[in-house]
This record gives sequence, structure tokens and C-alpha cells, in this order.
Amino acid sequence: MKHRVKEGADSRQRIVVAATEVFAQKGKHGATMEEIATKAEVNKAMVYYYYSTKDSLFRAILVTILKRVYDHVFDILGSEEKRDANPAEKVARLVNAHFIAFSEDVRFAKILLNALANEPGDLKAALRVIRDEDETSKTRLPEALLAAVKEGISKREFRELDAGQVLISIIGMSLIYFIDRPIAETLLNQKVEGDETFLRERGKGIADLVLHGVMGRPNSPRRQRSPRSESAALRKRAR
Repeated sequence: MKHRVKEGADSRQRIVVAATEVFAQKGKHGATMEEIATKAEVNKAMVYYYYSTKDSLFRAILVTILKRVYDHVFDILGSEEKRDANPAEKVARLVNAHFIAFSEDVRFAKILLNALANEPGDLKAALRVIRDEDETSKTRLPEALLAAVKEGISKREFRELDAGQVLISIIGMSLIYFIDRPIAETLLNQKVEGDETFLRERGKGIADLVLHGVMGRPNSPRRQRSPRSESAALRKRAR
């Protein structure tokens, strides 16, 4: 009996691994259960035994990915957690940890981007499954980012802005890197895949851009004039 249980667990794990690979390459609609079964080296009936439809398998993969990303993020944050940290520090740590977590496996980012763009219902269903299973803070990464941004606004450390838009921007900047690494390598003329230093700096760079933007400080001598102020200066000199 134990042998059968182990054999079943092994088959299910092979299906999950194979499905992750196929969904990352072809998306939900491009993938087939036959291809997943072949890659997992099981018969198609076995795939349907565990997952009655392709939709249920895709959602199961999303649940697996989200759990691993959340666990990784909170593992990274665990040794750095400071209850008295200011909002900027909280956002920076969360953004950097989020990026590093996705660097664990590029397939995770591909599947999540596909779900965000084309299968929002599946993603919402996966999030509900996770939250029903575990009500701890590990299932609340988006809420943690939103809370940190809102705290910064309420304390007037951040300007008034839409916290939800900030969250979407953070997620977008984190995920898109793993889809378009060739763009980064082409524009920067350097190999970035597998470069741990670049990965660390990329995470910090996202956090820095979110927190500080690209404009110089008002008193900075290098601050660039806006077109309106430039026109005003020209009119003044013309008088």
C-alpha cells in the first residue's frame, strides 16, 4: 500500500513539473493534456485522474507557484523584519524580496504574466484557494505592499498617489524582466542571465525607482527645468 501511495505521489509530482514547463512555453490555451502526459511520462488517464480538466490543472499550478513565491519572499524577509521600520524601508524590502523570489524560476513569471493578462479568473481562484488554506501573513503579500504604501501616504512620507497603481507597477517591473531578459542584454550590451550581482541590483533598482522616481531633488543644481519654467525664463530675459 505504501508503495502505491509513493508511486501516486511521484506521478502527481511529475505531472506538476511537466505542466509547469508546458504552460510556461505555450500558455494555458496552447498546452494540451496529451503533451503534459507525454512530458510527465504517464498516460493521459493518469493526468485526468488527478486533474479532471485543463482549467483545474492550470489553477493547481498557479497555487503551487504562488505558494513558493510567497514562502520565498517571507524567508528572505524573515531575518530582516523590523517592526519599527519606516514605510520606505518596508516597501524597499518587499519589492526586492518579491523580485528575488521570482528569479528562483523564470517559468513562474511567464505563467503568472499569462494568467494576469489572459486568465484573471484562474488567478483569483488560485488566490482564494491559498487564502482558504492559510490565513497567515504569508498569503498576504499584495496586501503587505499596499499597507506599506498607504502608511507612507498617511504619514506624509509619500506624496498622494493611488496605492493600487503603485502595486501594479511594482509587480509589472518585477515580472517583465524575466520575460524580456534579451532586451536587457541587448540594451545594456552585457549578459545578465545567471548574473547574481545584476539580479540583486535589479531588485534594488526597482525599489529605488518606485520610491524616488527619476527627477532630481528640488534644490539639486542638476535639476532639469520643465518646459513651462524654461518658457517663463526666456520671456523674462526678453523683457
